[in-house]
Amino acid sequence: MGMGIALLVSACVSDPPTSESSPTQSPTATPPSQRVSTITLVQLQQIPVDEGTSAIVLDPRTGIAYAATHAGDIVSVIDATRSTPVVRIVLPDAIEFGTGIGSVALAGDTLFLARTRINRLALLDIKTQLVRQLTPADLGVAAIAAVAGMSEQRVIVVAGETPQPLTTPRTTLLELDPAGQVVRRIALPTADAGLMGNLSAHAVAYDPPTRTLIALLNSSRAEEGRLAFIGPNGEQPSSLRPAPEGASTLLVDDARRRVYVLSEGKQAHLVALDLATGRQLIDTTLGFNVVGRGLDPRSGRLVLTTVDQTNQVLLFDTDRSQVLAMAPIPFDPYVHGVAVDALRARMFVSSRVKPAMVTVFRLP
Repeated sequence: MGMGIALLVSACVSDPPTSESSPTQSPTATPPSQRVSTITLVQLQQIPVDEGTSAIVLDPRTGIAYAATHAGDIVSVIDATRSTPVVRIVLPDAIEFGTGIGSVALAGDTLFLARTRINRLALLDIKTQLVRQLTPADLGVAAIAAVAGMSEQRVIVVAGETPQPLTTPRTTLLELDPAGQVVRRIALPTADAGLMGNLSAHAVAYDPPTRTLIALLNSSRAEEGRLAFIGPNGEQPSSLRPAPEGASTLLVDDARRRVYVLSEGKQAHLVALDLATGRQLIDTTLGFNVVGRGLDPRSGRLVLTTVDQTNQVLLFDTDRSQVLAMAPIPFDPYVHGVAVDALRARMFVSSRVKPAMVTVFRLP
């Protein structure tokens, strides 16, 4: 979890795909939800956690997962490799209905937690378990909305600021190091005031080979969104490109040089763009209600959770537009956190409704 840009993504074009690109999915093709392979998802563990646990992040160095409650200000430390008891860390300044930990990210040995209801950014040292907090004033902004992973030594904070003279609130991206120091401040276009992917951590992605940050902007003056590309040292987007309507999530597959743009909810829609050319490689309706997402970098498959008739986790092959495997997960009508441990071929799925669980599966 780290920007001029070596390869700029151009606007999506309707040219026929080359032989090197995956074909765009036909809108009349059988919905992916009706095409299921026979690969089995093996459940390894089901770990009880505090009610309300949703956001989850993995330390790839150790395989330890950190899951945070949305309502209880509690972080669960899960070491599934050793089957040790879950360690619970209660954060300071808890309030009756929780401070709203909507997103978590890891940089070095620091776990960052966006506590939106009290407008704080908590920094948890995962070795000492000491916690300190940053206020918006510490960061030079008006509001802390979300935090997202970047490189192994950097995170991105999605923040709101009010320009002077007082006009429309604007979104700013802050690049922070493990000590919580602001390394870079990225100003987004005024036309995209306050609507950076609905201020979601899932609307920020990072491409390691080009050290490029990608942000999904939902414009306040138009229905369609835009993709902003920010280079390694850029303090504003170097390129702005159209984004699919209703897009809410970005996932970068740096090995295959793709960015996936996903609209969640009922009849979720998936678009894949070539990072080098901007060519649209995939455009398909998934046919199920997606509420959680992740990517297996080994295979390029997507890990998706759904809340249709039943709650399920799906392994989705984007090249064939096919559900390769599915397995039931504990009930949650709203959201699931997903974390993928590619090194150890496992994935974690959190469900926050009582009895809250983190379910661990083996990745085929």
